[in-house]
Amino acid sequence: MDMEENCCGGECASLKSSFMADVKPEDRCRIKEYAATLSLRKGQTIFENGRKAEGLFCIKRGTVKIELESSTGEAMTIDLLDNQGMLGHHCLISSRNYYTATCLSEAEICFIPKTVVNTLHENNPGLLSRINRSIADDQSRLATAIMSLRTKSVQQRTAEALIRLQNIFGKDAQGMIKCELTKEELAKLIGSSVESVFRSLSTFRKKDYIDFDKRKLWIKNEIRLRSVGKIHT
Repeated sequence: MDMEENCCGGECASLKSSFMADVKPEDRCRIKEYAATLSLRKGQTIFENGRKAEGLFCIKRGTVKIELESSTGEAMTIDLLDNQGMLGHHCLISSRNYYTATCLSEAEICFIPKTVVNTLHENNPGLLSRINRSIADDQSRLATAIMSLRTKSVQQRTAEALIRLQNIFGKDAQGMIKCELTKEELAKLIGSSVESVFRSLSTFRKKDYIDFDKRKLWIKNEIRLRSVGKIHT
C-alpha cells in the first residue's frame, strides 16, 4: 500500500457532498493536515469486517465493493461505490468494521484517522446527528440488498443489479455502462453462480432488453428491465 501525505483533505469532493459538508473551515484545515492518500491496487482490501475501525475513507478515484459474510462463510457483494463515495463512517460510533471494503479497480483513497474526526464533534454540534443519519441510510441499503437476495429470483436480481450499475456509474457515449466487471464479480454482486447469471443475461439479450460483449454491458430497454427486477423507483 503506497501512501502520500498532504492529501486533498478539506478539498475532497466526497467530504463536500457528505455529512461533513458543513464542517467549519478551521476543522477542514485540520482534516487536510492529517489526511493521507492511499494508492491501492485492484483486489486490495481497504478494511475488513470485524477488524478495528481506523477512520474515514473517501474515494478520490476508482471503484470499491462492499461485502458481507453469509451464514455459510461466503462473501456477498452488497454495494458498489465509485468516485466521491465515502466508507468507514461507522468508525465514529463503533470500534469495529461491520463489512469488508475491497478495490474493484486501481484506486486513490483519502484516509482521515478516527482520532482526527472525533475532535470535530465539539466545534460542530450537528455532526453526530448527520453521522447517525448517514449510517442509518447505509443500514437501509444493506437491508434492502439482503432482502433482495432472500426474496427475488436470480433473473430479478440480475435485472436489479444492471439498473444499479447504470445508476451508480452512468453510461458512456455509446450507451455502455461505465463499469467493467468479470463474470465472477457480477455473480457475487447478484448473489448467484456464474452459470445462472449468464443464463439470465442471455435471456435478456434474446428479448432485446440488453446487450453485452465480454465485460461491456448496455441496457436497451430499461422499462422492461425495471419491470423484471420489480424496481418501482
